[in-house]
Amino acid sequence: MMRKRIFRWTALLLVLVLSAGLAGCQSIKNILPSRSGSSADEDSSRGYSIYCISDDNTKIAAFPYKLSSTKETDIINECLKALHGQPDDKDYKPVLDKGLDITKVDYPGSDKTLKLYFPASYSKMSKTKEILVRAAIVKTLTQFSGIVNYVSFCVGDQWLTDKDGSTLKMKSTDFVSTLDLNSPLAEGDFTLYFASGDGKKLMAKEVFMRYSTTMRIEEIVLDALIRGPSDNTCKPVLSGDTQVKSTYVKDGVCLVDFTQPFLDKVNDQNFRLNLYSVVNTLTRLKGIYKVRITVDGKDVQLGPDKVAMGGEISPDEEIIAK
Repeated sequence: MMRKRIFRWTALLLVLVLSAGLAGCQSIKNILPSRSGSSADEDSSRGYSIYCISDDNTKIAAFPYKLSSTKETDIINECLKALHGQPDDKDYKPVLDKGLDITKVDYPGSDKTLKLYFPASYSKMSKTKEILVRAAIVKTLTQFSGIVNYVSFCVGDQWLTDKDGSTLKMKSTDFVSTLDLNSPLAEGDFTLYFASGDGKKLMAKEVFMRYSTTMRIEEIVLDALIRGPSDNTCKPVLSGDTQVKSTYVKDGVCLVDFTQPFLDKVNDQNFRLNLYSVVNTLTRLKGIYKVRITVDGKDVQLGPDKVAMGGEISPDEEIIAK
């Protein structure tokens, strides 16, 4: 029986998955004019993205994409077709080229898990290219809140499995935001804030991480928050389905845009923990003093029993367990 293992790249846990393709190819020239910029205005208005792979098979990058479909299955099919399209950047190519085809797409919808099937020949890809292809496909297909939360892959007649033998269900946060296998690595200690054992306050947790220097440091710590603590001394604060859509730092304020699951309360905890786990963690980074949080590009007004969002938020030391 064919078994696959999870490979971990840097400290940001890249879970191995197999990539996808859909018969037929369309041009996305002009739809994907260039790689997304770093300004707040560009990040908040670009809509959705299609991930493409560099010609030298060393990195992936997100390109803006204007989605035309509105129904769930149509959105999935449109994204799979767009992954065949050539971006208007000579240094990048489609993730799904002629040698990558999907034999079957299964989307029951009930558990928001998209199942993709590939022929056995898929495994002939080099290990380096395969991890890039898998990352690009999962990040492209799981950016729509409430539609596809997970993606599973089947090669030949065998499912990609976790270490315990269960079918692997991939989500965007299992992959770094921009994967570059040739980029230099850095390392350091970071202070992350998770829930205390009783779920009533936050606990500071010192975490050592190695990471790609091409990534924004604020995205690195947010990805780690979403993954949760590595031991039982504290508990996760954010839903594992949460995704970071964009980050931008200006004049000491970090603007963060999350997907809808950011609003979910883990283990029925007070929403203040969600909020201040992010604020307190980010303000421990050099040059960040306040945080502004949006969800799907919009300020969120919450009830009186929660914390109002929509402005710049300073860290709260009172919510930290002593």
